[in-house]
Amino acid sequence: MPKHELKHFLDRSELADFELVPTPTWIFDLGNYKFWWSNEAGLEFWGVNSVQDMIDKDMTSDSEGTRRRMEQVFDKAATLGKSTESWTTYPNGVPKTVFMYQRSLWLGEEKSPGIMAFISEEVDLGLEPENMLLVEATRYTSVIISIFTPDGEMMRQNPAASDVYGQETSSLKTDVPLFVRRFANPDEGQSILQKAKNNEGTHGDFMMLTKFGPRKHAVDIRVTRNPLTGEFTYIVTEDDLTERVLMEEELRQAKDKAEHSDKAKSQFLANMSHEIRTPMNAIIGLSHLASKTDLNDQQRDYLRKIDVSAKNLLGIINDILDFSKIEANKMELEKVDFDLEDNFENLGNVTGLSAEQKGLELLFAIDSDVPTSLIGDPLRLGQILLNLTSNAIKFTTRGEVVVTAHLVEKNEEDVTLLFKVKDSGIGLNDDQIAKLFKAFNQADNSNTRKYGGTGLGLTISKQLTEMMGGAISVTSQPDQGSTFQFTAKFGYKDIKKSSVRGLSRDMYSMKVLVVDDSRASREILRTMLEQMSFRVSCVASGKEAVQEVEKAISLGSPYEFIIMDWKMPELDGLQAARHIFENRQSVFLPKIIIVSGQAGKAATLKLDNTPIDAFLQKPVGPSSLFDAIMRALGQEILLDRPKRKKLDDTQKHELAGTRILLCDDNEINRQVGREILQGAGILVDMAENGKQASDMVLNEPDPLYYDAVLMDIQMPEMDGYEATGVIRSDARYKELPVIAMTAHAMQSEHNKCLEAGMNDHLTKPVEPDHMFETLAKWITPRKNKKAQAAPVATPTQAPKKDTASLPSSLSGIDLNKGLERLGGNASLYRELLMIFRRDRCDLVKDIKVALEDEDHDNARMIAHSIKGVAGAIAADTIFDKSRELEEAIVRQNADLNPLVAELEKAYNEVLTAISNLGDS
Repeated sequence: MPKHELKHFLDRSELADFELVPTPTWIFDLGNYKFWWSNEAGLEFWGVNSVQDMIDKDMTSDSEGTRRRMEQVFDKAATLGKSTESWTTYPNGVPKTVFMYQRSLWLGEEKSPGIMAFISEEVDLGLEPENMLLVEATRYTSVIISIFTPDGEMMRQNPAASDVYGQETSSLKTDVPLFVRRFANPDEGQSILQKAKNNEGTHGDFMMLTKFGPRKHAVDIRVTRNPLTGEFTYIVTEDDLTERVLMEEELRQAKDKAEHSDKAKSQFLANMSHEIRTPMNAIIGLSHLASKTDLNDQQRDYLRKIDVSAKNLLGIINDILDFSKIEANKMELEKVDFDLEDNFENLGNVTGLSAEQKGLELLFAIDSDVPTSLIGDPLRLGQILLNLTSNAIKFTTRGEVVVTAHLVEKNEEDVTLLFKVKDSGIGLNDDQIAKLFKAFNQADNSNTRKYGGTGLGLTISKQLTEMMGGAISVTSQPDQGSTFQFTAKFGYKDIKKSSVRGLSRDMYSMKVLVVDDSRASREILRTMLEQMSFRVSCVASGKEAVQEVEKAISLGSPYEFIIMDWKMPELDGLQAARHIFENRQSVFLPKIIIVSGQAGKAATLKLDNTPIDAFLQKPVGPSSLFDAIMRALGQEILLDRPKRKKLDDTQKHELAGTRILLCDDNEINRQVGREILQGAGILVDMAENGKQASDMVLNEPDPLYYDAVLMDIQMPEMDGYEATGVIRSDARYKELPVIAMTAHAMQSEHNKCLEAGMNDHLTKPVEPDHMFETLAKWITPRKNKKAQAAPVATPTQAPKKDTASLPSSLSGIDLNKGLERLGGNASLYRELLMIFRRDRCDLVKDIKVALEDEDHDNARMIAHSIKGVAGAIAADTIFDKSRELEEAIVRQNADLNPLVAELEKAYNEVLTAISNLGDS
């Protein structure tokens, strides 16, 4: 407000009319922040003798908040002409709460802003500071505040409390204090009041009786002492939770509804994915079968396109299925032993052709300090690597894709690895990166987008990475390529790698030349070769290679072999090799290995008289490179990759004399198992089903008669699970080792066996060493059984393979594998094959009848039985086809006929071969 609109007191003489006013009145100089004038009543209020004492009053202790409030009062009074405020002041150190009427004005010739204050009312609340502050601080708050006497009667309450409870008074008609009557549960209120009397506070949620009815309040009760009277009072603060409770309930219902909807969506996706997969499998299978018939070029082209399109669609369906599994929390990670180099080799097998067709370099590198014998889920790790590598190839038109593995952290239990997939492709901008890992999003969502896909691959990779205890990220710029990287945590086996990988002494420090126009490829090959203890030099072209070889020969230090890329500008690898051969200056010629993403094609184009010693397919791994070098140099390949530890002969000997109950409904499986066990000197009893096995165990007087039970799972009359439960129900057999034998290899099946009370799990077809290893793990042989041991061949008396009664090969059967399982007993093997032909020849027909009758459970059990028998006799194709059929029946595939037809074809092939064997 302009200064001229306010009254100006030029000097204190103009205030004479206010001197005798009984209301305390004073003027405060806001500009100089001190009192300017006061009347007699004001001097009395402040407890001073003169106006000068007022003026000299020290105001420096006032807080910044008090100063700001006085400035706001001045502005308010200047704007509205007046202001009414409540203040708590401390004249003579005694707190007083007053209501003041205030006006703004300009003081003296300096026109300093000032406030003229009149006390309109002094609130008489005694001298208790808490009560003073209650009026000042809680008048406008929504928090309910009440103060009670030690007996629980009302002293004061703020306006919010009056609004909720009304103007309550202590009633003379009841002995129940008001404090207690406010609680909906009087006993609860009485208990809390008693706690307060014992100087204990209370905090919690209670139902309170308000004038609006029962309401849920958050109540806090504090006990405080009046410093002047020494009495205790109870300060009660309350916050109405009713609306919040209703809101929380609505949020909970909305959350439940959203989760139910999300679960239904995921279940729908999973069901639909399976429904779609059924006809897709038929399309792919029938296309494959049709391609084997006589076709003209146009028909063959049509079928090829159908096959490619169907497999692309199946890939999309698999993405949706994986995504729905993760969303429904149905995805579980396995923990199995695997070799990281195998993962990279599989990745190269799957993606190498795509890179080759686009003319790209596909390169792999694993740092030397990375442990490769890992424990985790190799399938899901491979899925992430495949997704990232496939994307890199898809979005790269020239250059290279480099996949690497690095060590991040290693402790006694686990290891964290960093994987990188780097490409020289189209790159990504910041907006594309921001939405990259979101479901159903793609970097290019425009109608004209060039690249296909569901937009789920990276989302699935992100979720799998997080399940592995890691994280995924990307760095990229448009037209400068991208680098995707992720971390993952694994268990590991600390198997020390040999740096020289079995090199003979005369091969140490051999001189090697690496020739490749890709810098990344040169560095990867150099690192691998140096870790093998070779001396390595590198050049970037075929022309440089020719010059380097000639120079080395002239200096008397020739290269002993050359690792050379095929596709290079000016002079490719084959041409460079020919030049080296033709220009040789000595009889010495280095060994030459051509490496390429198109090694097979390069081999067909090899020039006549050009001495290429080996062709090696990119991406190159340490093992494949080492093997190629050894073959080129005519050396024996000494593999140092970790394998299953062979069973200690001592352990195997310790099993001799133990007694095993072998339970299997299949005669062939029983014979195979008996032969293997008896070959180690183990005594064997046999049962045909779970009921017979449990009866044999429970009816034996000696509870220590059997040392272990080998239990098939799927059997008529009583299965392996139930039989184990019956055995375990007898306390004498709580510790008897029961080991499952089943054709199911899934981790879930293993877990199910353990839950049923079994000790371990063997997957059919059972490898003998694995069986003995498992038995040795659970059996503690007893010395008094040694005398009962069945005869067993010593190592010096080991029987030779009796192959006289078998041909060198048998269609559909791996004879070597079958003989190995039977310890070389060809006569027994022949007998088992005849039993298979005699007793199992009609099983496929039985499956057809069961399917026609829609008896899918019986059809599945027959397929499972075929699988078990096929594994025992090493009929691998029958084993694979029966497994596929069994899985398809479990998935409730609509059309099972193509799978039945494939199984029947494999079955007939084996039956025919066995029939011919019988005729010979």
